[in-house]
Amino acid sequence: MLDEVHESEYLTAVSAARFLNYGTRSLHKWRKQGLECVKIGNFVRYPKSGLLEFMQRHRQNGKPQEVAEQKQDISEQKGGVE
Repeated sequence: MLDEVHESEYLTAVSAARFLNYGTRSLHKWRKQGLECVKIGNFVRYPKSGLLEFMQRHRQNGKPQEVAEQKQDISEQKGGVE
C-alpha cells in the first residue's frame, strides 16, 4: 500500500517537471519560493497536490505568473503592450 501512495502522490524532479511542462531548473528555483517538497538525504520528491497548489497560487490571467511576466517584459522591450 505504501508503494501505491508513493507512486501516485509523490514525483521525482524529472516526473514533476514533466507533469508541469517545465524544466527541473524551474522546480529548483520554485522550491526556494515555497514549492512544497519532501527531502530525505539527497532525495527530493514533490507531492502532486503541492505542485498543483503552487501553480494555482502563481497564476495570472490564466497563465503561470512567471510566464506572464516574461511576456510582459518582452512586449515592453519591443515598445508595445500586449
